[in-house]
This record gives sequence, C-alpha cells and structure tokens, in this order.
Amino acid sequence: MLRSLPHLLRTQPHLQGSAINGFTLFGVSNVLWSTLAFYLADQFGLGSTVAGLMGLLGITGVLFAPYIGRLVDRTSPRRTVGMGITFSVLAFVAFWALGHWVMGLIVGIVLLDLGTQFGQVSNQAIVQSLSRTSGSRNNSVFMFSYFMGGALGTFFATWAWGRFGWNGVCAVAAVFLIVSLVGHLVWREPRKLSARVSGTHRPQ
Repeated sequence: MLRSLPHLLRTQPHLQGSAINGFTLFGVSNVLWSTLAFYLADQFGLGSTVAGLMGLLGITGVLFAPYIGRLVDRTSPRRTVGMGITFSVLAFVAFWALGHWVMGLIVGIVLLDLGTQFGQVSNQAIVQSLSRTSGSRNNSVFMFSYFMGGALGTFFATWAWGRFGWNGVCAVAAVFLIVSLVGHLVWREPRKLSARVSGTHRPQ
C-alpha cells in the first residue's frame, strides 16, 4: 500500500494540485502561529497567553466550514481554492501593513483562518472524489503534504524571525503564497464536482 502512494501522486494531476495547495496554505498558516507570540511580546509587550486567546478567533473557520462545503458542491472547487488563496494573501497584507495595531492582527487572523478553511475543505472534496478504491491512500498523500507544509512553514518562519523580524516572517509567507498561486494556475483544480455517488465526488 505504501509503495502505491508515489504512483497515485504521479498519475493524478488533481491530487498533485491539492497536495501543493494544502502544503502551502497550511504552511502559511503556521508561519503566523509559530511566530505570533514572539511578535506580540516584541511589539506590544504581551505574553503567550494573549497569543493563545487570539487562537480562539479560529472559531470563524469552524462556523464557516459547513457553508464552504456547500459552496464547493454547488459552485466550483477551483473557485473556492482561489478564494482560500485570496483570503490568505489579504491576511498577510493586513499583517504586514496593519500588524502594528492589535486590530490589524485580529483582522488578519480572521482572514487567514478563512483562507485555511476554504483550502482544506475544497482540497478534501477534490481528493475524496478521485477514486472509490484509493480514497484513503489519496488522503494519506494529501495529509502528508499538508503537514509537511506546516512543519516547513514553522521552521522557515522562526528562522526568518530570528534574523529579519516581522518583515522576514511576511516574506516567508509571500514565498508560500506565490507557490500556492503558481500551483493553482498550473494544476488547475476541477471546475465542477458531480453529485455525490456512494459518498464520493467525481470531477468533471
């Protein structure tokens, strides 16, 4: 089963696209959360407790997840993945331009969480639609890429913070987002998922 995973990735362009998008959007999410406590302490003299409280803003994504799922079914996963990238870009524009205000951070966190949720829900729908027989293995490929993105986002963000501060963190996020946009344009998610058949989708 493990030997079959590289073959699944090589032969399914939509799986490749979802893996890249998951890698980059979760990576860019961890770019923020791995450095936010450092930035709050440096910029505002606040502790990690406040960073943890800001994490409660993640309820935004939880509340919107059912709506995002319906949007994927009714419109287009390509459109919703694009919305995820757009929200994430706007989030780091807010962090870079308005991050010296707490309200700017709050706005950015809400936008970033929406971007992460749009990407995750859309990519999961795409991955589960690819095959009835290899759905679990396709999901394994996707989640491996997803968490690798998160790990590398954390690594590079903390490295950038130590050398270049907040501007360096935002630059790392920009690299992830550029890769995400390139993947979106090159691999091109399906424009429409068909109606559910035996619990799966099929891309058109």
